[in-house]
Amino acid sequence: MNPCLISEVYMDKAICNNAWDNYFQAYSIMYLGQKENDWMFVKAIAWCESRYQENAVSPAGAIGVMQVMPTTGLILGFSYYDLFNAKLNIKCACEHLANLMTLFSYDWKKVICAYNCGSGTVQWMIKEYGANWFDHLPGETKSYYPDVIKAYNNLLKCLI
Repeated sequence: MNPCLISEVYMDKAICNNAWDNYFQAYSIMYLGQKENDWMFVKAIAWCESRYQENAVSPAGAIGVMQVMPTTGLILGFSYYDLFNAKLNIKCACEHLANLMTLFSYDWKKVICAYNCGSGTVQWMIKEYGANWFDHLPGETKSYYPDVIKAYNNLLKCLI
């Protein structure tokens, strides 16, 4: 079950503060630059992926707070065991997100979808279906994107 599919009331309480905020901010700035509130997209992804659980492992094998796939971690120089460390997991995920940002010309919609279903899938859908690429993504990704946006909007409320 997608962790973002929880009640609005619970989300408002649980999503705002956690032990990893300094890492979300620092590594977002390091890899994504200092665009206002970009770190909140990273944090929203983490919420939807694991609810900020450091030791989470998905059925597909994704690991940690940001649910990084071990092959992605290895490509970026992180060991399997590094991914169970929240600091290193978030650092790896931010580096991966930066690569996706470059690949998809800083289009958060494409980046978020690629984070969920893979950059190759998103690239192929764009090539095959053009402007209607999103409609042809796997169902999980089509629901994942609005869930991340909802989490992001809830996080922005935390800043007020």
